[in-house]
Amino acid sequence: MSAETMLSTKRQITATVLGAITLACAALFYLSFGFVILQSLGGTYDGVALPIISLVLTLPPAVVCTIIAMILVGPKRCKLAWISFCSYPLLFMFMFIFVICTQHHQ
Repeated sequence: MSAETMLSTKRQITATVLGAITLACAALFYLSFGFVILQSLGGTYDGVALPIISLVLTLPPAVVCTIIAMILVGPKRCKLAWISFCSYPLLFMFMFIFVICTQHHQ
């Protein structure tokens, strides 16, 4: 194997690990949001501080890991990082659609 092939293999493995870190950050954000929903349905927690704190703590590492993965292997080869990072705005889009639909049906 040439040094260039070994370098690209190392880069691909590093990009995959960075994608897994981004996935873990997104999963932690969604788990904290689900925890708050379950607690509010049970009547034990009535606040939005936990999802905001988890967003503030998990979004910057996800952005950094996605950017580094893109720099290492290019945007087409770091799909796990892209998909994980793009899952962050999905929650806000679903909430926006839900609010529009509930206001329309009242």
